[in-house]
Amino acid sequence: MTMRSPLTNDHPQPLRASPLSEHDDEIQIRLDDSRYRSFPPPRRVVQRNTPAPIQLQDFEFPKQSHDIPGHYPMIDEIYPDVHPYRTSEDGFVSLTNGDNMAQNKRASRSRPWMQNLQTQDRIQRYKKRRPATKWMKWMNSDWKNHIVAVIGELIGTSLFLFFGYAGIEVAKLQGREPPDLEVLFYISATFGASLMVTAWIFFRISGGLFNPAVTLALAILKAVSPIRAFLLVITQLGASCLAAILVQEIFPKQLDVATTLGSGTSMGQGFVIEAITTAALIFTIIMLAVEKHKATFVAPIGIGLALFVAHMVAVPFTGASLNPARSFGPSAIVWNFPREHWIYWVGPILGAGLAVLFFRLIKLMEYEMANPGQDGDPENDPTQNPELDVAQNAHEREEEVLGLSNGKSWYRDDSSSGSMRRKESVNSFTGGRRSMDRRGDIFRRLDDVEAQWRRQQYRNVV
Repeated sequence: MTMRSPLTNDHPQPLRASPLSEHDDEIQIRLDDSRYRSFPPPRRVVQRNTPAPIQLQDFEFPKQSHDIPGHYPMIDEIYPDVHPYRTSEDGFVSLTNGDNMAQNKRASRSRPWMQNLQTQDRIQRYKKRRPATKWMKWMNSDWKNHIVAVIGELIGTSLFLFFGYAGIEVAKLQGREPPDLEVLFYISATFGASLMVTAWIFFRISGGLFNPAVTLALAILKAVSPIRAFLLVITQLGASCLAAILVQEIFPKQLDVATTLGSGTSMGQGFVIEAITTAALIFTIIMLAVEKHKATFVAPIGIGLALFVAHMVAVPFTGASLNPARSFGPSAIVWNFPREHWIYWVGPILGAGLAVLFFRLIKLMEYEMANPGQDGDPENDPTQNPELDVAQNAHEREEEVLGLSNGKSWYRDDSSSGSMRRKESVNSFTGGRRSMDRRGDIFRRLDDVEAQWRRQQYRNVV
C-alpha cells in the first residue's frame, strides 16, 4: 500500500490571502473565482522548505492575454515545468518566488511572476520563429541590399557591354572601319539601344549605372553611398572583362573592340573629346533620372539617345569610350594597355566632375524659377503654389526667432551656400524633393519654434 504524504492534497484547499490577516471581501471573491481554482492537484510531493505564504501586498493577478481580449489565463494553462502554486505545511497555497525557483532545478529560466509565465504552445511557437527573426534581420540589412545591387549591376553591365562589343564585331565583318557612315551609325545605334534597354530593366535593382564615371558623379551628389559606389565600380570593371571574354569566345572573329585614338588625333584632343562627351551623358542622366520629375520613368530613352549622339561624334576620333569600364575590359583580357589608355580614365572622370559642377550651379541659381511649371505640376510650381512662399517665410521666421541665420536650415541644401530651397529627398539628394510645402509640416515646425522661443524667454525671466 502506497503511503501518501500528509502534505499532498487530493482536493485544492480554499485560497486565502494570508492565514493571519483580515479577510478582504473583494480580494477573497477573486481568489474564490473558479478561474483560479480549476487546476488539478500537484502530481508530486510538495517541497517542505517552502517559504511562508505570501501577504496581501505581494499577491499579483495575472495580466490579460493578448490573444483574446478580456481573457485571464487559467492556472492549468501555465507551462507545466513551472509550478505557480505550492501547498505549504500550514495548508495554504502560495505562489512561487525567486527562492523556490532556485530550489526547483527543473523550473523554467523565465521570471517567476505569474504574469510573465508563458504557455507551452507560445514557447514552442517562439522557438520556431527564432530562425525567421534572424532571416528578417538579414533581409533588412544594408549588406543584403548591397549584394542585390552588385548582382544586378554585374548582369546589367555585362549585357550592356556584351551587346555593344558584339555590335562592333558585326559592324566590322566586311572590313570597313568606323569612318564609314554606315559602320558609324550601326555602332552608335547598338550602344545607345543597348544602354536604353538594360538601364530600363535594371534601374529598379541597382540604378542601372554601368559606368564608373556615372557612379562617381552620383556618389558626389550623395545619391549613392560611398560603400555602394565602391562595390559598383569593382563590379562594373569585372563585368566589362566578362563581356569581353564572352564576345571573344562566342564569335568566330578575333576580338577587336579596344578604344584607340583615331589617325591624326592627339592625346590632348582625345582627352577633351572624352571629357565633353562624358559630361553631356552624365548631365543627361542627372537631369532625367536623378532629378525627379513626371517623365523620370522614360529617362532611359533620353539617356540612350545621348549615348547614341556621343558615339556619332566621338567614335572616329577616340572610339567613344565615355566609360572607363568599356575601355578596361578589352585591354585587360589580353593585358595590352596602349599608351593613351589613361585618356579613357581621366577624361570621363573629369567629365563627371564638370557635369556635377554645372548641376550644382543651376541648383544654386534656382533653375526651377527660370521656367516654372514645365512638368504641369502645380504643387512644385512656385508661381502656382503660394505655399512655397509660406515655406520660405517660415524659414525666415525661424532664423529670426532662434538667431540661426548662420546655421543649416531645415529645408536648405548643403551645397546651396544659403539659397532658400526645399530640401531634397533622402534617397535622391539631387532631385526628388520631399513635399515641404505641405501646411501640416510647415505649421508643425512653426509650433516647435514658438515653443522653443517661449522656453528661452522663460529661462531669461527666471
